[in-house]
Amino acid sequence: NGRIWLMDKKRLQQLYTCISQSDEWLSGRELAARLHLSARTIRNYVREINREKPYILSSQHGYRLNKSLAADNYRIQVSSVKPEPILPTERVYYIIRHCLVLRELSLDHLMTELCISDRTLNMDLNNVRQILSGFQLKLKIRKDSVRITGPVYEQRRLARHCIFETTGLEFPSKEFICGAFPEYDCQQIETILFQTLEASGLSVNGYERYDLLLYVVIWLREIHLGNAMTREECPVECIRNYHEYEIAGELSRRLCRLIGQSCNLWEQEYLAALLISKTSTIHLEKCRLLPNYPLIEHTVKDFIHMAGMALKMDLYDTFFIKKMTCYFQRLLVRQQMKFYSQNVFFNALKNRYPILQDVCAWSLLHFSKQFHISIDPSEVGFLAMILCEYVRERGYSFDMAVPCTLVCPTFSHFPGQLIYTLTEGLGKAIHIDQVIETLDLEKIDTDDRLILSVVPVHGGPFILPIVPYPRSEDFRHIYDEIHKIKMRMYSRQLCSFFSSMLPPENFYVNVSFSSGKELIHKCCEHLTARGYVSEGFEEDLLSRENMDPSVFYDTLAIPHHCSEKVLREFALVVLNKEAMYWKDGYVNMAVILATRNQETTRLQKVYDLAVKVLSSRKNMDILLKAGDHASFFRQLEQISGQIL
Repeated sequence: NGRIWLMDKKRLQQLYTCISQSDEWLSGRELAARLHLSARTIRNYVREINREKPYILSSQHGYRLNKSLAADNYRIQVSSVKPEPILPTERVYYIIRHCLVLRELSLDHLMTELCISDRTLNMDLNNVRQILSGFQLKLKIRKDSVRITGPVYEQRRLARHCIFETTGLEFPSKEFICGAFPEYDCQQIETILFQTLEASGLSVNGYERYDLLLYVVIWLREIHLGNAMTREECPVECIRNYHEYEIAGELSRRLCRLIGQSCNLWEQEYLAALLISKTSTIHLEKCRLLPNYPLIEHTVKDFIHMAGMALKMDLYDTFFIKKMTCYFQRLLVRQQMKFYSQNVFFNALKNRYPILQDVCAWSLLHFSKQFHISIDPSEVGFLAMILCEYVRERGYSFDMAVPCTLVCPTFSHFPGQLIYTLTEGLGKAIHIDQVIETLDLEKIDTDDRLILSVVPVHGGPFILPIVPYPRSEDFRHIYDEIHKIKMRMYSRQLCSFFSSMLPPENFYVNVSFSSGKELIHKCCEHLTARGYVSEGFEEDLLSRENMDPSVFYDTLAIPHHCSEKVLREFALVVLNKEAMYWKDGYVNMAVILATRNQETTRLQKVYDLAVKVLSSRKNMDILLKAGDHASFFRQLEQISGQIL
């Protein structure tokens, strides 16, 4: 069944001793980190220890010594040890961890320690090679020993990866780091690290704080174990020109005093690259001294121009250009060193502001080609956050203002006072462009217009009675009506675009594809054969999709492109009742959109509308009833005509 059987009696005693030395509950993850085991193995070891008596108490908080039995002074007996299953994945990471720490392992020792045959060991080593390939590392076997070779900075990144893989940890915490490296004073390391950063004008956000600490502890441990860099490996050009190189020198001296060792210049370069990657700086003028500043500044201006065109606002600001140039300089270091990390809340930002996210994805795709580096998709979310913060500070509203008529007779300070209250409560969600005092609505165009009235009126679909002095619950009700109007407007506009872009030959229902990549390939073959696109379009489309998957709310995927390889604009729809696999999730609809170079604005408009209308679960359920091209448009018109 692919498992082996092993239970180390020494580890059993270590686990019992570790728990007995603490008066607090210890989580399974913390114990796993301390003993370099998996959380599952910890559970099995506790079960073995408690086989005769409940020496260890278990709860949702973790594990703690049963003090009522402490006098029994538990000791592991060889005869009491039972076999425990270890999965191949656990063996693989056992080999990697020990290779990284010991530098070289005996093959005979591995087979003895893991109780496996040479054939099983060879299979495990092949799996190790597959993992190492993602870190630019290789597995070298000489005679009867095995070791990992390749850049030291990649080996440290691999060490961090092993910690996450073997513990199931998603985000590092201070408690976890202290538990994983009990031989070091992690509290003192943290104090020195962040005091130095603060004094030097460097800041780190809460999300990156403990990831940076984890990297620094691994860095210090490697130096302590004698695994320091012995030659220049840092791929970042002119790393010693960065202001952070001096800061790294001061920081390395203070940290290395804790272990009684010194740090060479190559290790200082590594630490500088880590600080550049994980922090932001207030010293923007120092960034101008770097050789790459003019080229990156030019790229930033292109990005700002593209964002301004998409958002229809002037973003050209000297300080913002400096800030973004500094950001892209640090991004370049982060990608070269692969010091990036994931952030799960960026999907929510993409769902809410698709155009903003799209601009950032295209800009980073251009940046990656210009500097010949690969960029992790998580970087798109970080850039979108910065751009979103900046445009909101400048008063930009992502919401379309709905035209509004206010029916309010003149009385005391009304309607002026009521207009002020509504504007304060609703912001830019509505635009009151008409105020009437009578009940005569015959001359008012009520279509796609909100009517707010303090007196009873009848007529159009979006007439809402309000009180003269609205409260918070009244505003929530008004927002509901605004959403209904917007959805009807969006649906009608999308229907208008699709009427010219989506021919029957480009509509598919319930077609089986194994993945999004296969769907794109088959659809591009169809589009090329019918003269919509030229050769190379599929590659460009996949490049954009790989930069930032165009999946929204786990219901919709919208791969899109605008280039000279598009011979005529089009939309292509694949609609499936059974969800289709796409990247790491599933979708019910895939829409491929493409326009020519000069039609960028049109593509952005259709893309934005498609996200707003088609990603709604309620709307998707309506569209899934469509069986062909004609019924799809009928369902889309039903969405635009209904009161949602």
